[in-house]
Amino acid sequence: MYTVLNTYLPGYGVAFMFTAKSGYAAAVQHEVERALRFIAPTISSLHEGEKIAVVGYHGSFDAWELIYVSSANTSVDPATWDVYLNRPRR
Repeated sequence: MYTVLNTYLPGYGVAFMFTAKSGYAAAVQHEVERALRFIAPTISSLHEGEKIAVVGYHGSFDAWELIYVSSANTSVDPATWDVYLNRPRR
């Protein structure tokens, strides 16, 4: 991972965004999943129903490749995370 940004969006929750070389976001999936274990417990300050999103982008933030989303109150359980991959259609 090269750049990591985060922001709080009132009414939604928190978004963590990271860059990876184009086509490599899925390759760092294991590292992202490990990082989620450290991110999730720090989210206790979020309001009920707010979410956590972790988004992997191509190097210049022009297109996303990988998104993890969970509700703050269930985020400690890896099974509660939705995972989205943005793959080109052939």
